[in-house]
Amino acid sequence: MVDTGISWILNPVYAVIFSFFDGKKILSETLKDISDEIGIKEDKIIKLIKPLFYNTEQQLINYEFERGSSGLKEKNGFAIPTLFIVENISNDYRKDLYKKEHFYIKSDVWDFKTFRLSMPINLTLMLNNKCATDCIYCYANKDYKVKNHLSTEKILSLIKEASDIGVLSFDISGGEVMLHKDWATIVSELKKYNYVPHISTKVALDEQQIKILKGLGITTLQLSIDAWNSNTLNQVIGVNETYLKKMQETLKLLEKYEIQVAVKSVITRFNQDLKEIELLLTNLIKFSNVIKISVAPGEYSIYKCEKGFLNFRTSLKDWNVISGFVTDFGLKVSKDITPQGCLTKGEIIASPDNKNLAYNNRSLCSGNVSNLFILPDGQVTICEELYWSPKFIIGNVTHQTIMDVWNSDKATKLYYMSQNDIRTTSACKYCPKFTECRQGLGVCWKNIYQAYGEENWDLPDPKCPLAPPPINEFYR
Repeated sequence: MVDTGISWILNPVYAVIFSFFDGKKILSETLKDISDEIGIKEDKIIKLIKPLFYNTEQQLINYEFERGSSGLKEKNGFAIPTLFIVENISNDYRKDLYKKEHFYIKSDVWDFKTFRLSMPINLTLMLNNKCATDCIYCYANKDYKVKNHLSTEKILSLIKEASDIGVLSFDISGGEVMLHKDWATIVSELKKYNYVPHISTKVALDEQQIKILKGLGITTLQLSIDAWNSNTLNQVIGVNETYLKKMQETLKLLEKYEIQVAVKSVITRFNQDLKEIELLLTNLIKFSNVIKISVAPGEYSIYKCEKGFLNFRTSLKDWNVISGFVTDFGLKVSKDITPQGCLTKGEIIASPDNKNLAYNNRSLCSGNVSNLFILPDGQVTICEELYWSPKFIIGNVTHQTIMDVWNSDKATKLYYMSQNDIRTTSACKYCPKFTECRQGLGVCWKNIYQAYGEENWDLPDPKCPLAPPPINEFYR
């Protein structure tokens, strides 16, 4: 499985080199063309790129460069995804690569500091906020009443628009994707423009739906199955006694039509018994097309009260036992069965020195940097878990283009936020690293909401060493 949807700040010299690998020529001819273009001998080029041939792990490339005429050297680096350069075994070749001329950029104007891209490269469209289940761990804002859903015609035009401006990935989500009346038409249009939608569902599919998916070229989808016991499923996701049987039939049909399945199972205190988990895993691996099982703990939801989380969560001690059991089970049966991590108290309540080290190595927030999330009514937010929170609505595709939204005052002001926008009660107001933080790796707005509530949006990320103790216990 290759990595898709990855973006990184790339050295233009490497970009020129990579632009030659379109699959038209054999390696020796490609190396000669690169050498002729950039004036570097072929043996040096092969040394640079050899680690990227069929690489099974992500590769990090670090280098130094001089900025302008100052003579001062700066360090930078970038990551290369797995299986980056592979042999072309087909009669076709890459037609989607940028031309080498796109990367002829003078070194004195190289910008490795601005993380926000000139355009979004990943879009997700939430088709609805309807569900076929009522999961106790649900993080979605299902209470919001959508008055005017985007028409199917408008959705299809958005897909074309995204393709026209060069968006790399266009995904769909819910709610429940399969409850949209025109899901097949939308998936077909995505495939037409070479997008590969990640379809995740809790709905039991019938044979006709599966035939349609197969006909559309969908080879993999995700099913959410939390238990192999009807009574447990009733407690966890609010379904009746026929649900499990229908999901079992769905798995059989997906196997029949050779559609691969990734299963996600969410664990709460109602289905955390190891015998219950073993029963689920044992039955899932009987299906030859189940290629991956991910077991995750139910997490805190902004849209459900704190009592809800405290009522259904597994303890950290229990989760550590479950994680070990799931890992051992996967190793024993030689299957891709893995536990996910969870947010712990130690990440939030710790000494400033310990928090500082972790915070400086946090993941980049891609919201409003490379990604946009389109809500069912056309309003656009920066993160799927913020939904219709007014602070983060940056536009509306019913009357704006995607690029209009991306370049809107709300989008740019949110990214280039000033300390003047922050209340005096927030440590961010006085932090000397404010700009570096907000325009660098960013903060997790969802975690801020979870920790302090929507009204305290301008407080530090709870993982920041300057953050106050959380109001809500959203961790284990």
